Amino acid sequence: VRKEISIAKAVIYAENELRDDSSEPPQTSPQDDWLLRWREYAAGVSSEEFQQIWGKVLAGEVKSPGNFSLRTLEFLRNLSKAEAQAIERIAPFVISGFLYRGDDTILETEGVSFSDLLELQELGVFTGVDGHGLEVIWKSEVSTSFRKVLTCRDELILATASDASKAIKLRGCKVTALGLQVLSLASSFVPNGKMINAVATAIKNLGFDVQIDSYVSVGQNEIKLSNLKQI
Repeated sequence: VRKEISIAKAVIYAENELRDDSSEPPQTSPQDDWLLRWREYAAGVSSEEFQQIWGKVLAGEVKSPGNFSLRTLEFLRNLSKAEAQAIERIAPFVISGFLYRGDDTILETEGVSFSDLLELQELGVFTGVDGHGLEVIWKSEVSTSFRKVLTCRDELILATASDASKAIKLRGCKVTALGLQVLSLASSFVPNGKMINAVATAIKNLGFDVQIDSYVSVGQNEIKLSNLKQI
């Protein structure tokens, strides 16, 4: 009975996630093997927090089959509450799958320690935490000039330049493929403004024109900006 109640609650959370979604339904459905695995794992939790997580996973898979791999399901099955809370704490600082390490005082003052990052790397969420981190390189999204958009939930950084051959090079930690799937479940956080400004300033110091803004999605691959601000 307890298992069936856990599954039912997770399904209700999934329904709530999908109720206000206006996107077109996919042409395919989640695979039977995936659904069986999801049901088994969702039945094994009793806390409301984890029931909500499994509801988000189901909703995400229904909207986009293949969005969550079986490996991610296995990862979530073994996730502790403390580990889940660590992932929630780091989510507001991740920008386009990247964690900037140019100013670690931002992380420290917000309660994210180096040991937290090491733990998340051991879990497989990050890579490049040790030492000086990795160098990420972003090239232009268009060919006529430089243009690159970086996002953190509903906030974006727009970098432009006349030279299309320029590239943004920053040091930090990269989020793994598994980490991207897991972090996508942390949907209730507010992007950290200090980190947004730090990354935008670092890009500006590389010789780019930089603007920041909040946005909302208005269609497939379309967004609506409110008020671009120059850095």
